[in-house]
Amino acid sequence: MKRDFAISVLLTYLVITCGCAAAVIGVGAAAGVGAAYVAGQDTRVYDAEYPQAVEACLETLTSLKIPVSQTEADGSKTTIQARRADETPVTIEVVRKGSGRSEVGIRTGVVGISELEVSNQIHDALKEGFGRKAQDLAKATEAPTSQAEAPEQPSEILTKQGPGRKTNAPTSISFVRRTPPELTIYFVRDSNELRPSEAAKLDKVADTLRLQPEASLTLSGYTDAVGSIGYNQMIAASRASAVKLYLVAKGVNPLRIAVVGKGARDFVASNDSEEGRNLNRRVEINISTNR
Repeated sequence: MKRDFAISVLLTYLVITCGCAAAVIGVGAAAGVGAAYVAGQDTRVYDAEYPQAVEACLETLTSLKIPVSQTEADGSKTTIQARRADETPVTIEVVRKGSGRSEVGIRTGVVGISELEVSNQIHDALKEGFGRKAQDLAKATEAPTSQAEAPEQPSEILTKQGPGRKTNAPTSISFVRRTPPELTIYFVRDSNELRPSEAAKLDKVADTLRLQPEASLTLSGYTDAVGSIGYNQMIAASRASAVKLYLVAKGVNPLRIAVVGKGARDFVASNDSEEGRNLNRRVEINISTNR
């Protein structure tokens, strides 16, 4: 009798101990999966310039009706904080990966494998947006069907100095001398990086927009006459996007800003000198209060 009782107690002890051990292992495994999701994110690399990738992310969130709450940016990484209608947080990190490539990481929620599906959906929408922009750019850079429709563009020069960049030989392109708007941002050759002096101008623009909530902006990007049509179109749009990105980081609603890449046209100075080309590499800012 005592022996049976002892065996029964021993079996009960083993069942309880093993059961608890299994429960502990189960909890540990679940926590491990959740922690892996918190530490990681759905990351993909896109063939897009860094400013364009950031702008595309902002536009995608807007199209999905996911309001942006905060944006932190520098020259190589931008973090976008947003919240869905159910208050679920969304974090997007855009990292410059070199010329023409950007890495986009999306994390939705705090813990939960089910949120990975939402991150995938945002990526899919982002990919579709890039596809539409590529089609629009291809249409914009198509050769005009008649001479009357052809915009003023530089003649092609075959000697290249860099990706998409042509020789600096004088082009003798005609121009209409005019004074650019006071709110004009200038860039160095083959770059969309904002210089400190130009960023200071944008700080004043951001202050103006805070005082005029009804105002909207149009950012028109231009290049000098050196380069192919496609390259100039791309770098012009990239510079305008960089200006928009800076203003958004300062708290300006991206829906108030329109970006236009004009390319190599509407020159304000001669392209036969570096001084003139410096004035032509610009983004003109037009503030409108008309709704």
